[in-house]
Amino acid sequence: MDEKDFNRLKESLNQAKEYVDGKRKLRKTTRRKKIFIAPPQFDAVMIKAIRKKAELSQNDLADALGVGKKTVQAWEAKRNTPGGAAARLLSMINDNPRVVDSFLRH
Repeated sequence: MDEKDFNRLKESLNQAKEYVDGKRKLRKTTRRKKIFIAPPQFDAVMIKAIRKKAELSQNDLADALGVGKKTVQAWEAKRNTPGGAAARLLSMINDNPRVVDSFLRH
């Protein structure tokens, strides 16, 4: 054990003793990492079907997702596939096409 590790161990023991003596409180927060499922992969046919189900033009879908119209065109032409936030939003739109209404200015 090197000196650095020894000093860390010594400090930990001192903190434990302070707790036992009532001079230190324990932190009550425990941080748990949430594990999210990956968004599904969408192919050109699926993207077009989602767009049609939501009754959106390519331009409207692009605006809803915050991407350019050419990006949506590239997805539907099999030149590219959505990832990240766009894939997550497409998944949400697929599950509930009316979620797009919440993106509209009223």
